[in-house]
Parts: sequence; C-alpha cells; structure tokens
Amino acid sequence: MGIIDDLQLKADIDYDIIDEFVGHYGLMCDEMEGLALGLEKPEIYERNVGELFRIFHNIKSASGFMKLDRMNKASELVESVLEEARASRGPATNDFVNWMLSISDVFNGWRKELEGNAAQLSPIPPKILKIPSKITIQ
Repeated sequence: MGIIDDLQLKADIDYDIIDEFVGHYGLMCDEMEGLALGLEKPEIYERNVGELFRIFHNIKSASGFMKLDRMNKASELVESVLEEARASRGPATNDFVNWMLSISDVFNGWRKELEGNAAQLSPIPPKILKIPSKITIQ
C-alpha cells in the first residue's frame, strides 16, 4: 500500500482531490529551483521570495489537509524562514540560496515518492533544519 492509497483509506479523501494535489504540487516543485537561484539578483529578489512564500504556504495548507505530516512540518519551517526573508532586502546570501536549493531537492524527492505511490515519505533530512544565520547580504 502506498501513500496515496493510505490517504484515501485514512481520511476518506476523494481520489480527484489527491490527484489534483499531486499535479499542483508538481507544478510548484518545478518552480522552486529557478526561484531560489533568482534570489541572488537584487532586481527580482522581492518577487521571487514572495512567490516562494506563496508556494510553501500553499504546500503547508494542502499537506496539512492531506495529513502529510513530514511535508507539512517542513513547509511550515520554510514558510517561517521565507517570512523573515520577505522582511529583508535582497539579494540573498549564497548560504540562503544553497539552503533553498536543498529544500527544493527534498520537496522534489517527495514529489517522486508521491507520484510513485511510495509506502511513505522519506524523513526530513537534518541538513534542512540548519537554517542559514544570514539570509540577505544587506
């Protein structure tokens, strides 16, 4: 039994809702890396950090509804860090960009697990729990 099968049994979530979540989640994952790399550019920093915040807010909400606890906790962490980044002026530090790229890798890994109906999502890697001490250069 995989993640998607388990979601249907545990929460009585309609398959169409699960399928829609996986599709939208995939689109959001496709955007993460490019947006993270753009954080280094002062002229698009504000737009990119805002878009990343929106993505992780949406993932947090949907994963909470779907009872995907690992994804929900990780997206809650990222959303809180991005809230701080929204209050800062860019550009981002290399450490922050690299952290966001690691986040993108984790969420894309979970995407593959969801699409493959794996037994469960992989644990949250400790590397993403180490938040950079400085988010922006300024």
